[in-house]
Amino acid sequence: MEIRFSYQPELKEMAAATRYMLFNKPLVKVLLVFVFGMIGLSVFSAIYYKTNEYWESAFHGLILVFIWLIIYGYTMWSVKRNLTENPKNREIQHLTFDEKGIDQKGDSFHVYRQWSEIHKVKETKSWLFIYVQRNAALPIFKNKLQPEDIIAIRQLIQGLPIKKKLL
Repeated sequence: MEIRFSYQPELKEMAAATRYMLFNKPLVKVLLVFVFGMIGLSVFSAIYYKTNEYWESAFHGLILVFIWLIIYGYTMWSVKRNLTENPKNREIQHLTFDEKGIDQKGDSFHVYRQWSEIHKVKETKSWLFIYVQRNAALPIFKNKLQPEDIIAIRQLIQGLPIKKKLL
C-alpha cells in the first residue's frame, strides 16, 4: 500500500505544532503546575492568615510568571523566525508512505526514512506527528489530507512494529 499527498506548510500551523510539542513535554508540565501551585498556595495563605510575608511570596511568584512569559514570548518569536528563515518550509512538500518508510521531497531536499528509524508516531485532532528523534517530529497537518488518506495512514501505521498513539 502506498499513500501519496502534497501540501504547502503554513507558518501559523507549523508554529502551533511546535508549541504543542513543547508543552506536551512532561518537564514543562511539571514546572507549570509547580509554579502556579506555589503562587496559588501563597495567595491562599496570604488571604487566610492575613500576613504580609505570604503576599511577598505571591508577588515573587508573579515575577516568576512574568519572567516565564518573557521567555515563552522569546521562544515563540525565535521559533517563528527559524521557521520563516528555513527555505524548506516554504516549498511544496511531497510525502509518500509505504510499508518500508516515508519519502519526503521538496524542490531543494529529499529525505527517506525507514520505519525502523522512526522513534514513534502520535496522532492528535489536528496533526499526525512522526517522531524521527525523541524530541524532533515531522508534523503532518490533517486538514491538508483527505479523510481516506488519514484512514489509510492509520491502517499502515497500525501494522508497523513502532511505538504509536493513534486516535
